Amino acid sequence: MSHIRDKSSAVFCPKDGSETQIEANRQKVHYIACNPVLKHKCRDLLTEELKPLTFKEDIHSVDYMRQYPKSSLVCVKFMRINTSKFNIKMKLNLIVLVVAVIEVHSVCTDDMLGKTCYRDIGCFSPTEYNESAGALPLLPMSPDFIAPVFHMYTQEHRTIPRNYSYNATADQLRYSTFNASLRTAFIVHGFRSGYSLWLENMRDLIFYKSNDQFNVVVVIWEKGARAPLYNLAASNTRVVGALIGFFINSLCKTYNITNDRFWLIGHSLGAHVMGFAGKRLNNPQVARITALDPAGITFQSKNTALRLDHSDAQIVDVIHTDAPDSNTEGFGTSDTLGHFDFYPNGGSLQPGCAASDITSKLNTITSGDEISCSRSRAWAIMNNIEKPRDECSAVAYQCENYAAFLEGRCANCADNKCQPMGLNPDYWTDKKMDNKTVDSQYFVNTGPKEDYCSLII
Repeated sequence: MSHIRDKSSAVFCPKDGSETQIEANRQKVHYIACNPVLKHKCRDLLTEELKPLTFKEDIHSVDYMRQYPKSSLVCVKFMRINTSKFNIKMKLNLIVLVVAVIEVHSVCTDDMLGKTCYRDIGCFSPTEYNESAGALPLLPMSPDFIAPVFHMYTQEHRTIPRNYSYNATADQLRYSTFNASLRTAFIVHGFRSGYSLWLENMRDLIFYKSNDQFNVVVVIWEKGARAPLYNLAASNTRVVGALIGFFINSLCKTYNITNDRFWLIGHSLGAHVMGFAGKRLNNPQVARITALDPAGITFQSKNTALRLDHSDAQIVDVIHTDAPDSNTEGFGTSDTLGHFDFYPNGGSLQPGCAASDITSKLNTITSGDEISCSRSRAWAIMNNIEKPRDECSAVAYQCENYAAFLEGRCANCADNKCQPMGLNPDYWTDKKMDNKTVDSQYFVNTGPKEDYCSLII
């Protein structure tokens, strides 16, 4: 048995590169050593005694995946965890996480339970432990492992994009048809998802509704969204949001434009991705964030730094379609998060959808489409409510609750008490906001089939 010599986050490199048990602050824990191909990163490798690297030195290890993109690398480190407050489910999740990471053999999250830093986007600490959410305090995966792809569509390239990494150079960005005189919309998917048809449909609808007055960037973070555990995918939203913020900063510097030229749209976990991006884009803030059924699981914190919030953009509009209620579980949240929170059909179980039991099978889902019919309804309504040649407009009314709305007690449009639900790029562009609508709920009913434009008034 070997002992840690200090309390800092440390990498240990035993001679054989094997899994080793160590004693950390009087508690036995396991860790997995660095792959032997990285032995030059480890100190005193040939000695029998384990030698720690200080955190300051360890910061330089975050570039492993960039230097060894093809290596079968496992560099997971565990710090001491007080598990006395963990319930059985959380302890099992922790075991599953370790096994899953070992099996993947390509996940490098330098210190999943401590602290890690990355060039360009800074440092990350574990998410706050939230007992009610059953959330493990995990660090996100590295930018190089998640490797989000930015698909840029413009007037000249409406269907075949130019693709960029988050750290594209100014020369690479200039070699595009990006029109700096137009506004730009970013769209990002959620948990267990990747490039999907609904993203293309939303791209086309934005072009149509704005009369081609937008560039559109679709961000795919599939590797991070398909993490071994839901809690890890949720933690990855912080890194993806930071990378989107970095990419937007690069566009601003390259083309001499400002943050208020951008509109961020995210579904499920992607809604919080856009919240984290917005938190990094200030002076001025981004013009708008549209959150499509933002995930509720692990995002119930009152600390707005850990989730989407109305303060993340000049305008934040939220569509809730899969919130839990007394009759069904749900992937989303009923909490008000924006300036305008819309609750079609009450915001929970949607017409034509079966009740959800999503929270009991989060880690067995293999596709984003399997999660919940009600969850997918958020983007389905948005993509169908304003189809070309459609005269439909979904007007939602501010009301204290859904029951009062159904009783017809809230059909009042004075003082922002009714708002159009939908993408509506022209309506929201340059709209002047006050905070009177924060924490307000807006209700509207839709039909159960694909033509959601058949509104039930």
